[in-house]
Amino acid sequence: MARRLLGPDNANYQDSLSDSQLNQPDSPQGRHTGGLWGRRHSGTDERGNEGSAIQEKCYAPRFLQIPPDLTVEEGRFCRIDFKIGGLPTPDVCWYLDGKAIRPDDYHKMLVCEKGMHSFIIEIVTVHHAGVYECVARNRAGESKFTMRLEVLAQEALRPPTFVQKMLNSRALEGDTVRLECKVDASPPPQLFWKKDKDMLRIDPNRMSLYEDGSGRQCLLIERLMKSDAGWYTLSAINEAGMSTCNARLDVGTRTAPAMKTAPPGSKTLKLLSSLSHVPVLSAESPAQHTAPPVRE
Repeated sequence: MARRLLGPDNANYQDSLSDSQLNQPDSPQGRHTGGLWGRRHSGTDERGNEGSAIQEKCYAPRFLQIPPDLTVEEGRFCRIDFKIGGLPTPDVCWYLDGKAIRPDDYHKMLVCEKGMHSFIIEIVTVHHAGVYECVARNRAGESKFTMRLEVLAQEALRPPTFVQKMLNSRALEGDTVRLECKVDASPPPQLFWKKDKDMLRIDPNRMSLYEDGSGRQCLLIERLMKSDAGWYTLSAINEAGMSTCNARLDVGTRTAPAMKTAPPGSKTLKLLSSLSHVPVLSAESPAQHTAPPVRE
């Protein structure tokens, strides 16, 4: 008596499972109905003798690998992998909230080797969120599992945007200057400061980075030096994107005040030494002098 099996992969699956194992229930996420199923029919054996019986065995589908619940960002690629055994090869159908999913440009169903299957969503939208049910069927029965797909709406992810940009500044040596800007993003971005395209080296004795009460990102530089002059760039990065903002800082040389000089053509008043003998009259000590005699 000859035995015919459908497919080498399913033959391996048959040999690895006993009849009692096939009738065991699936995991809580999956349900399995059916088991070993066979039939006898007349046919022709290898020697061409008619009337010999051929027994065909079928095994109900059984999920050997079930995907977990997933959370995917809107606009991303999503691939759901699972593994199934059964003889003959089961047909697989997907449902979203009870509605059948048809393969199209955005939904693809792939069959790989050794019972591996993949369900692909090329571009995830908020409409893909919900409860998915995968059903596998063949002549011996069916099996199914469910999973949930959550989609993070794109509105919840905002790339960094500078709502207040840095302004070019000019100061003198020894002054204090503050470069500031304000960025909006969700989730909060990572911030990187650069000076002339190189990562900014913070001098803790003169420089500090902080966020003020209004949410502005600030770079404070005290006791300015000529070497502080240059282009300053702030880069903000999160999962949704990246943005940059830059400004120029010029540092001038502080000079001492110039001596005042007389305008051209002016005359200088000099004290005459001959006046040095002029007596000084004081109200406290009136000068004593002799009146000239009166002639009669």
